[in-house]
Amino acid sequence: MTSTGVEEVSGSSEPIGKTINFSVGTLVADALRYWEPRRIVYNALLALIVLGYFFAAWPASRSWLSLNGILWLFFLTVLANVAYCAAYVVDVFVQLPPLRGTWTQVRCVLFFVGLAFAGGNHAVRRAADVHALRRRLKRDERRAAMRRVFLRAAPDGPSGT
Repeated sequence: MTSTGVEEVSGSSEPIGKTINFSVGTLVADALRYWEPRRIVYNALLALIVLGYFFAAWPASRSWLSLNGILWLFFLTVLANVAYCAAYVVDVFVQLPPLRGTWTQVRCVLFFVGLAFAGGNHAVRRAADVHALRRRLKRDERRAAMRRVFLRAAPDGPSGT
């Protein structure tokens, strides 16, 4: 599919508003060639964050090792990769002729901003999960301790009646 665009050339002897032809397929192919190898880095960063927080909360994080926990992790992984695909939409539209030259030089900025956002968001989310798991573990430990104390005192029966 071929589309036409208007290229504005400032400071040039060429007339402004010159019509040029470009291929949408070429723009999409260029976006895929740029973004797909970087998806590995994106997924590796998110995996390192998840594994880091998993091992940081090890006694409590064992509860994540269930079928529901694994399915939830798979769902979040798919969701993160769908969010990663938002870069394609931006990239294809910004590659249109007036901005193409500049964009191909600075699109790494979009990658690093997206990587920082996803990594920071993921880290905050995992930290909240770890905090909740530790709080639940402490609550369960307190309850178990209270049961042990109560069960030690219970065989004598209630006193003072």
